[in-house]
Amino acid sequence: MAHPWSIEHLAIDEPLKACLRKILRMRFQKMWSHGAGTAENSDGESLHDMRVSARRLQAVMRIFKGVFAKKKIKKQREMLRTLIGQLGSVREHDVFLEYLAEFKTTIPTGDTRAIDLVIARERNLREAGRSALVRHLRRLKRDEFDLEFARFIRQAL
Repeated sequence: MAHPWSIEHLAIDEPLKACLRKILRMRFQKMWSHGAGTAENSDGESLHDMRVSARRLQAVMRIFKGVFAKKKIKKQREMLRTLIGQLGSVREHDVFLEYLAEFKTTIPTGDTRAIDLVIARERNLREAGRSALVRHLRRLKRDEFDLEFARFIRQAL
């Protein structure tokens, strides 16, 4: 498997804009490839992978923000920031739930009622956040965010 930051078919003698198009396209495709699994799956792995990929895409856009016209990049950055925020919110619940489950094993069996209540509450919060995330992903798909981002890459550079 290739290193997560490797980009196929990049040539050192290519112009910056051509390389940046390839990098953005690959980063977006990697992120978007986890969308269906994130929407369908509640195990957290697809969500985690999508969040990591989205943050990598965001990093590339931040590093090269001076290459883009401000108006053309603003909408894409805002859409990405919103998605990352929703992914992060659900992921934070996943991490906290893992911590609580592990902590629960360290206390006597008869003293777990309070932890069980916190876990139940956290699961409800996670599910509410996940439902909002799934609605957002469906909206992005319906609005053809992938095609819009592809147009942005072609037109902005």
